[in-house]
Amino acid sequence: MRCWLSVVGCSLFVSLVSAQEVNISLNEGWSFRQVGTEQWYPAQVPGVVQQDLLRNGLIPDPMHNANADSVQWVELKDWEYRRTLVADEAMLKHGHLDLVFKGLDTFAEVYLNDSLLGRADNMFRSWEWPVKAMVKPRGWDWPETERPFLKPGANELKVIFRSPIVEGAKLREAYGLQLPHDSDPSGVSPYIRKAAYQFGWDFAPRLVTCGIWQEVELRGGSIARLVDVQVDPTLNYQKRKRWLGFRATWEGDSEHKAKARVYWNDSLVGNYRTRVINDYYFGGPIKIMDGWPEKWWPVGTGHQRVHRLRLEVRVDGVVVIDHEEKVAFESTYFYPAKDPEGSSFEFCAGGHMFFVKGCNLVPPALYPASNVDSAWVAQVRHLQRAGMNMVRVWAGGVYPPKSFYDACDTAGILIWQDLMFANIPPFNGAFLANVHKEVTEQGNWQSEHPCIALWCGNNELSVAWKNWGWQERYGLHADDSIRVDSSVNYFFNDHVQHAFNYSKAALRGGLGISSSPLSNWGNAEGLKNGDLHYWGVWHGDSAFSSFKNNVGRFVSEYGFQSYPDSATLATQLDPEHLYLGSPMLAKRQKSYKTDKPIWTAIDREFAVKPRYLGEFILFSQLAQAEAYRQAIWAHVTGQPHCMGTLFWQLNDVWAGPSWSTVDHTGTWKAAMYEVARSYKPVVLDLEMANGHVTATLWNERTDLKAAKVVTQVIRTDGQLISSDTVAVTLAMGKTEVLSAGQEALLKGGGADRHVVRVAVLEDRGEVLAERILPFKRMGEMAWEKAEVRVERVEVSERLATYRVSTDKPVPVVRLEARGSELSENYFPLVPGADRLVTVACGVGGRSKLVLSVWPRL
Repeated sequence: MRCWLSVVGCSLFVSLVSAQEVNISLNEGWSFRQVGTEQWYPAQVPGVVQQDLLRNGLIPDPMHNANADSVQWVELKDWEYRRTLVADEAMLKHGHLDLVFKGLDTFAEVYLNDSLLGRADNMFRSWEWPVKAMVKPRGWDWPETERPFLKPGANELKVIFRSPIVEGAKLREAYGLQLPHDSDPSGVSPYIRKAAYQFGWDFAPRLVTCGIWQEVELRGGSIARLVDVQVDPTLNYQKRKRWLGFRATWEGDSEHKAKARVYWNDSLVGNYRTRVINDYYFGGPIKIMDGWPEKWWPVGTGHQRVHRLRLEVRVDGVVVIDHEEKVAFESTYFYPAKDPEGSSFEFCAGGHMFFVKGCNLVPPALYPASNVDSAWVAQVRHLQRAGMNMVRVWAGGVYPPKSFYDACDTAGILIWQDLMFANIPPFNGAFLANVHKEVTEQGNWQSEHPCIALWCGNNELSVAWKNWGWQERYGLHADDSIRVDSSVNYFFNDHVQHAFNYSKAALRGGLGISSSPLSNWGNAEGLKNGDLHYWGVWHGDSAFSSFKNNVGRFVSEYGFQSYPDSATLATQLDPEHLYLGSPMLAKRQKSYKTDKPIWTAIDREFAVKPRYLGEFILFSQLAQAEAYRQAIWAHVTGQPHCMGTLFWQLNDVWAGPSWSTVDHTGTWKAAMYEVARSYKPVVLDLEMANGHVTATLWNERTDLKAAKVVTQVIRTDGQLISSDTVAVTLAMGKTEVLSAGQEALLKGGGADRHVVRVAVLEDRGEVLAERILPFKRMGEMAWEKAEVRVERVEVSERLATYRVSTDKPVPVVRLEARGSELSENYFPLVPGADRLVTVACGVGGRSKLVLSVWPRL
């Protein structure tokens, strides 16, 4: 067991004293135009040019119908943003003023009063330029008399964005080699530090943005400026006390005597005399506590304890630095190891290996600046509701905002963090230097969060280069092939690894793996070593049953597509396009496989031929739910060989078919409810095969030793044919709770007129898990018209409980309450086994609960 210490959040206490650093927002007052035109229009910062064009009525909504295709011209143009910055006397009294752009997308030139401050070429890092400096900045190449400083009164701040396609083409030409670009027809995305999914992906349309996509501010202060804070992760133990290593670095305009105080959880633990001077650091051991420190634990294993460390520096009685950090003693670490099978891929909390249950996350919108904090934080709620303990932030998107990491810290959700590399990058000096600054910056602030469990260098690039035929597809042979191969190996195994470990992330173990997956799917060795992306289902046309034969050591990607419901489609498609076979709806399908795998699965699993769009959508979602159910069951019950499952994907960027289990409005699909059932500590599997019925229970509860198993056979007219209850002794892991011949259960009746229900109950009668299956596939059953009733049994201000009952078996009950959270949905129902469904209403009040069933008789 080992313990890590990390910084997990930062807040500056800003005062009006000019000596203390202040942050002045520059988000307001921007306007924009296309370069070379006269007309200026109001702009919104943070934002991107497509949003500004849409707000001003200059383009149609790219999300509506097929409009994304009609706005591709925007990515080929240059765009200019400007605002006036008034420097008053109070502002200019600060000893230093720095202009800070937290995110520029992507090729930008920044001017102050028509003087070039600098150029940006990376969406994933911040950019900072001094406009009034206490000391001459390092690397500043302007002559002393020509530096572009703020002047009293009005100053013009201007940013020109160059076309990412044009600039990317220049970089490709300079590199002299076409790198693989499966999802990007323009072929320029590998050369640009920009979100890969914007160039088109199999779950998203192409929308290549540019703009000031994160906040802008002016940072000012005098006397002293805090540069960095480092906390040594090693606790020293002396005389039963705990000592924490601490160091702060600051810079100043001239030397001053200073007093520093350090507080631990509001208690003064250090009072020191020091000084303020440029590039000065202060630190030392601090006695933080007696006894053992409380740790931060992932959800389900303990509490999420976070401590506070505060530094206060005074000069002549004036506070010049007041900085607070949150500090956590971690319990979790990544633990890969060689074993007799091959190479394990595990995570440990407090010295004990635990099974990972989670998903992959993509950006919550096509526009990277759309409701950044709220949209990302909303995803954490989905993770909590479904019982997940980890989420993988995928490499083809953007780095989430700090609020997302804060929310995961609070919720105890672990993060597998990819670095943003979903294309093989060019291997040259300028690109390397750019990436070095990016990953160092990201490593510094991400390391502050205890929720980070693993950093990964890229998505699929190693196995893709070795297994996907890119050499033939892109003509990369001989010296070209060697050049690309060297780039992949050196770039991620050496350069990125070194740059990332140069950051504070090194205190947390640095880059955990250079690429994911470590093993390719469809390969026997891949099932024995490292993490696996299994895409035999969908890309390989395999049936869902193949999941149980392809269980890796840790399965970090797998999935199946479905459509969002009609109400979600209607948010972006006109009513005349909402019908089965609609060409406009077909344009929403971005997978090269088209809808064929969905139709095949519906026929194979359910023997249903959808007759209208609503029926097709329903069964696409039921097929996806069944795929994820079978996959998760295979992974969970594959322990200890398999120690984690992360399905692809949680969320969506628009209204269309994808692998998401939550559509872009935040509505759960059928698969998300099935995932929530499958991630519970007690799960039941009911299987009919070769004339035999088998029920198997998976138990993770240490307190559950005995249970009752109820087996019922019900005819489609509602008559109970048989009901048996047996007591079973449960162990941790798998227990077979039913094994019976199908004919014995049917008692001579027709299979197409009977369903079986198996429920596992606690001694008190609480249903721990249940499964209901027809003896034949849904479309082959002789269903009868049922009377399904919904009765409200309990209500409070924002919570209501409903009882759902029926007089005859129903294979699918679907409930809808827009804007509300439902505890259960998309379930079968039989007489005498009522379901209680809790509806948590949104801020806007209670939504009407709408019931629908299949089949419509």
